[in-house]
Amino acid sequence: MSQKPISIARELGLTILRPLTSKKNDVFLVSQKDEKLVLKVYRPQFRKRASREWATLEEAFSKGLPVPQPLAYFRDSALLLTYITGENLCDAFNSAPSSAYVQALARWYSNFHLALARTGGQCVLKGDSILKNFVLSWKAGNTARPQLYGVDFEESIVGDPAQDVGEICASILNTDPMFTEEKTILCQELVDTYVTLTGYPHRKKIIQAIAAALHITAQWRPRQRDYLLKQAAAIAAEGLHIHPAT
Repeated sequence: MSQKPISIARELGLTILRPLTSKKNDVFLVSQKDEKLVLKVYRPQFRKRASREWATLEEAFSKGLPVPQPLAYFRDSALLLTYITGENLCDAFNSAPSSAYVQALARWYSNFHLALARTGGQCVLKGDSILKNFVLSWKAGNTARPQLYGVDFEESIVGDPAQDVGEICASILNTDPMFTEEKTILCQELVDTYVTLTGYPHRKKIIQAIAAALHITAQWRPRQRDYLLKQAAAIAAEGLHIHPAT
């Protein structure tokens, strides 16, 4: 562990418990007065994202959206956030895909986009819209219906809502097991529900955004590149239909 997280934790009166998984930054589970929190220390090349994530979380949390509460913005290079306990949606979804999950995602995105709307049909986008960036959290005494929380907003930008919806559908399709008939049908349901909830008029943009997200994924999965590009081309041409997995 580098000295910077240790120094920041000391200044904020935090005890570092353990590192959390992150490819881009140094993220830790910490404690303060017996409360578990998250300390996110941005690496130099990503430091400009700190203010962006802070601003998005402040606005979203102030409007009652299910996101971590931003607690401290430290020297333009670190955030202190509440810790959302629960099950990662990627694990839950891929072990047992269900309509309940895509309905929850459609509601989450519709609420987020409508609450953080901007002019010209644009809104604040979550960014990095993948299943791993959502957590199912159960409140005390409620084991039946978890609350879906979005986490990791450092890539949030203002843009067309189709980008977020396309990215999350691509994430559903390209995680194992990939491009199953069941997942394709669930993505259709997600898009339909989102359009119904928001009145978003450009369904074709969402389809093209799914294909675009798959193209991006193909660039950093060399072993699956040809397959992902083939699926992206089929979706761009035909929409969310059942495409052979071979």
